[in-house]
Amino acid sequence: FRLAPERSSPLQDGRSLHIAYSKSLDQRWISVAWSDLPGSIQKTMSYCLRFRQSSGARPVSEVRNEIWATTKHIMDKFQARWKVQLATTEPMETDDVEAWASLADQHNKLKPGSLELTILAVNTVPDLILEPPVPPISMAMLNILSSSTPVSTPNPSASIASPEQSGNAPTPTSAGPATYNAPTPTDVSLETDSEAVLTDICDDSWLAILSHRLNSSPHLTEFRPALSSGYLLRRKGATDGDGVFAISVNLIYSPRPPPSHDSVLKDTLSMYRDLGSLARAKGICSVQNNTLPWHVATALRAQELLSYVF
Repeated sequence: FRLAPERSSPLQDGRSLHIAYSKSLDQRWISVAWSDLPGSIQKTMSYCLRFRQSSGARPVSEVRNEIWATTKHIMDKFQARWKVQLATTEPMETDDVEAWASLADQHNKLKPGSLELTILAVNTVPDLILEPPVPPISMAMLNILSSSTPVSTPNPSASIASPEQSGNAPTPTSAGPATYNAPTPTDVSLETDSEAVLTDICDDSWLAILSHRLNSSPHLTEFRPALSSGYLLRRKGATDGDGVFAISVNLIYSPRPPPSHDSVLKDTLSMYRDLGSLARAKGICSVQNNTLPWHVATALRAQELLSYVF
């Protein structure tokens, strides 16, 4: 036998690629954003399904194939086992889930074990609101307000002594003003603390995995529970009274067995927390008042602009 070098480095095993898929309100545009976890790979594209006031429409399957071709082009640049996380900003039909899973299966037939596809639905306006209650006014404060008395009005008839009646002003002495010797400041040695950690308290985030599964169906009359459901929470301000931002994430598809679905969603929410910090570090204004990850915020912002411009 002879030794053969491995095609991929062990350090690159399980590299993550996050994809956000968002459709405009008028269903004419599909905006997609790609990003890896450190943000070294970032790409954004928008696909037009139908022009305004036009009867002809482009098939969604054609756009799906182009999105997958771009995804494969990104993955081919690095020899690694990819974990592709596909997120949509609206509930996905069962046919669409099966179509994406079929593309992943075809890729794994050509390159066995090189791809793991996970499909999620992100609700940017969740039904969970965590706000502290308004503190009631204490009885002590009411007693203070009720016992306060108005300030008396000065009497203009009161006599005020003139400067002549108060006597002569003292004559300053010839010795001059007294001198004041300020103490000499001592040198303060600034010692660096090697164990000090600088933390942004507004970046505190939490993730919650629900014990029950939310409905992932786009139809109100159909109940299709997700594989797993959870929330990503981030502090709004420096105090607990400011509340938290929240987004809900549903796991729709995963090739892993059911006992590991909660773990898959937990890992995804942890990565979304890092991608949210990446979005705020890049100065995306639309994520300052929420906790959206970079790829979801970018795709959502793109489709919002295209809905009203073109």
